[in-house]
Amino acid sequence: MSNIRIVKLISGEEVLVELSEFEFEGKKLLRLSHPVSLMYRENEVKTKFSVGMAPFAIASKDHIIPIFPGQIVSIYDPTDAIVKR
Repeated sequence: MSNIRIVKLISGEEVLVELSEFEFEGKKLLRLSHPVSLMYRENEVKTKFSVGMAPFAIASKDHIIPIFPGQIVSIYDPTDAIVKR
């Protein structure tokens, strides 16, 4: 089972991540590894859209971001096409 997920944050951002859990000082946190922001763009006639990706937390030294579960609205599986990209 893959642990690649899309995490929707309370800020509205959708982030493609390798997701895992860990505990720090008795608190449950989520580890977002190698996160990329998903960006959506409609075509000129607004009949189709494309998905782009950009680094999330680009200044992170090791590309691992800890986050409290309360900052997340939803976690869901990405399409195969998104994972392949």
